[in-house]
Amino acid sequence: MVRRRPDRQPPGADQIALHVFTRPGHFVAAETNAHVATTEVSTSAILSGIAFHRMVGERGILSAEQVAATLQPDPYGVEVVDLLEVENTHQVGGGSVVPIDDLRAIRKVGLEANVPLYLDGARIFNASAASGTPVAEYAGEVDALMFCLSKGLGAPIGSVLCGSAAFVEDARRTKILIGGAWRQAGIMAAAGLIALEEGPKRLPEDHANARRLADGLAEGAPGSLDPTQVETNMVFADVAAIGLEPFDVLERLRAAGLLANVVAGKVRFLTHRDVDAGDVERAIPVWRRVIDEARHERRGR
Repeated sequence: MVRRRPDRQPPGADQIALHVFTRPGHFVAAETNAHVATTEVSTSAILSGIAFHRMVGERGILSAEQVAATLQPDPYGVEVVDLLEVENTHQVGGGSVVPIDDLRAIRKVGLEANVPLYLDGARIFNASAASGTPVAEYAGEVDALMFCLSKGLGAPIGSVLCGSAAFVEDARRTKILIGGAWRQAGIMAAAGLIALEEGPKRLPEDHANARRLADGLAEGAPGSLDPTQVETNMVFADVAAIGLEPFDVLERLRAAGLLANVVAGKVRFLTHRDVDAGDVERAIPVWRRVIDEARHERRGR
């Protein structure tokens, strides 16, 4: 397992897209725990001068009805929504997958309101592998999207921003404007091409490993997670729900050689190309031992 700090990244594909689609003082409508509406919100304010209308989704997934209510015109013309954003898979939702029918319904609402739809598809290939929906079908329902060559696909670095020819032209200019030009990117692009070719076909293995990990974590800490909700390669354990402190558990895991991180108050594990089934089986007893020790010490206080 790879321990990571909460995501902090230089201006990238999301920020370029938001800048192209919006005007200063206007709004982006997004799920309340979406990456762009949380981790990137300060960057968006500085680079584009925008704010967010937040909607609370079910495990990060919005309904068309919620979106329609949010896109109702402001009678005073002050709060103008320039862009609708969806994240798929939704990280804080536990790697949840937005079904294609839900995305189509949201798209329809956006078209009726004349508001474009942007897809933060950092892990869209995971969504595709889990749902059986081709990435191209997801792409056909949005005005623009990004996906990461790293994360599930396994390249060392990089993301791809996609859209119409006019959008890409504006995006290239914006990339330079915010300091994202990189003449030496070809080296990393070569690795990205390999990731695109080889990465998608092995994602079901990551998902199977995540489900097995979830089963083991749930057995060791009943009440901290529901394994049936693990759809892709993320496993979140809510140890606070069983009376433990997430960062205390995190440090105990680290001392025992099992690396994770804390996201949205929960201990997060990810499976990926460097984690195999054997690693998962070795991780589960470590988790059980750490949870038992933490519970024992808490009872003894």
